[in-house]
Amino acid sequence: MVTNGGLGIAARAGVLGGLLLVLFVVFGDRLEEHRSGAERPAWAARITVDARPPTPETLSRIASAVAGRPVRVTCSGAWGGRAWIERGVATIGTLHCTDLGHLRDGLAPVALKCLRAAAYPCAGTVNQAAIALHVLAHESVHLQGIRDEPQADCFAIQWVRTVAHHLGVPADVTRSLARHHWEVYGSAPLHGYGSPHCRSGGRYDLFPDDPVWP
Repeated sequence: MVTNGGLGIAARAGVLGGLLLVLFVVFGDRLEEHRSGAERPAWAARITVDARPPTPETLSRIASAVAGRPVRVTCSGAWGGRAWIERGVATIGTLHCTDLGHLRDGLAPVALKCLRAAAYPCAGTVNQAAIALHVLAHESVHLQGIRDEPQADCFAIQWVRTVAHHLGVPADVTRSLARHHWEVYGSAPLHGYGSPHCRSGGRYDLFPDDPVWP
């Protein structure tokens, strides 16, 4: 959701979990969306908790590449699966930042094997990494000036490969991550974020001449 003063998005997508509830809470000039649902599994926390999140400088550089202009992104101090934009600065929940750090440091061999074999859906860490990439891309698209949520979400799905590339992920893995995310999340987007135009050759296809989707 977007206002002149700020915008936000519920970015934690528990796609493989149960039903999710989105609650919209307005704080002054910031509209923040929280998503509640199943708690983060203990095994997932153990896998990613030791990863060092990317620095604000790294996140800002990646977001700027997507936005097409210099923008600022930082991690929040709280452990949470949310994101928002306030006064032109995007804040990503520490949960997602940690998952980005884990992805940057390298996925486990079993996860890489699953991705390269396109044996979707892969392990939980793959899903977490793909969601974190999507969150950063989504907020970056908003910083570009795209206010419509379905349009921004669709654009973000297509920027997942670029965000992963700028984190240093190998090219074949970036393609597989983007495809995995589309197969798992794109087929069942959050309520209010999906669009029939989000498809290869659709109105929101950023690269219509590229046969690879997303």
